[in-house]
Amino acid sequence: MTIYYCINETLDMLDAMGDRTGLKTMIPVSTTPPECGGHKEDAFALSSSPKLLDLRKNEAPDLLARVLEDVPLYNINLELILDEALAERHKNTQVETAMGRAFGSQPMPNALKQSHAGHDDISGGLLHPMLGHSDRVELCRIYIEFLKALGRKHEHYDFEKNILGKHTERFTEYYDGFISIYDGKVRAEILLAFGHRLDHDPAKPMESYTESGQKRAGKMRIEEERELIWAWLEADHYQMRRCHDLDRIFHVEGLPKVPNWVRADIFSLLEREAMKQFFAESLMRKDPTLPHLANTPALQKAIQDNARGHVDEAIQQLMSQTLSPGTAYAGAAHRFAEQAQKRALEGKRAALH
Repeated sequence: MTIYYCINETLDMLDAMGDRTGLKTMIPVSTTPPECGGHKEDAFALSSSPKLLDLRKNEAPDLLARVLEDVPLYNINLELILDEALAERHKNTQVETAMGRAFGSQPMPNALKQSHAGHDDISGGLLHPMLGHSDRVELCRIYIEFLKALGRKHEHYDFEKNILGKHTERFTEYYDGFISIYDGKVRAEILLAFGHRLDHDPAKPMESYTESGQKRAGKMRIEEERELIWAWLEADHYQMRRCHDLDRIFHVEGLPKVPNWVRADIFSLLEREAMKQFFAESLMRKDPTLPHLANTPALQKAIQDNARGHVDEAIQQLMSQTLSPGTAYAGAAHRFAEQAQKRALEGKRAALH
């Protein structure tokens, strides 16, 4: 099973907590690749096998019941949300249909009669008291089948919201996260440490990235000057996004080591740098005066440097700061991202993309 997520959202949630100590926080994941701001290639996949409670599997009711047995609060929450759904079915056809599928041929529990059971009378009790006497595994099965039957309209009865609530720390004593029908959540430390980009190729030799970039750019067969500039800016923007993520991961405290995807990201920067060099060289051969870049000084200089075969200084510094043993990270990724943002703004003002 592969799950997907956006690294920026993971880091955003850690930032929102106000400190860098929330690595056990569970972060949203998906069973399909997310858009990640319109850049699907930026998405991450987790192909390793963390210990997840997969609510889609046949054994899920038994596994969930074991957790509920050890954490009575979760068991109470399960009874309460099923009690609410059973009451709601009388005025909500979608809930009624989903409940019918979940119970199958079994009769649904009866509600207490109103004459005996106003809310004041059953303080803290259930409108359908048989739920409190039902087999725990069977209740788990009914709840899971109910969620499946609701499909994407299950938000109100969501597993984390209603069963785990604000006490997810007890759940993470048993599992690293959970997967429901369409999505789930996994502990941040696992996503940060063990994921990989969708466009990373683990079989690709590190020394081949530059050659790969040149070949990739050549296959695009771009001839028109403005299109060459646009292609250069696209590659620069790719590098900017990756550098933004790299700078953020280097400021996360508590990770035991630098994640493997960081090295792959850095070499992917070199691949895009080789593409930029190819585009820049092609552009200079057409017209070394670069008339389209007359009002874009930062962009013009970067393209001229690439045309001479130079690798961006910030990327060189980033490689030195991250790939050399004993060298501390000193913000090179942040500097590149800032400079790339400036180049992007110049290109936008000049209507180059």
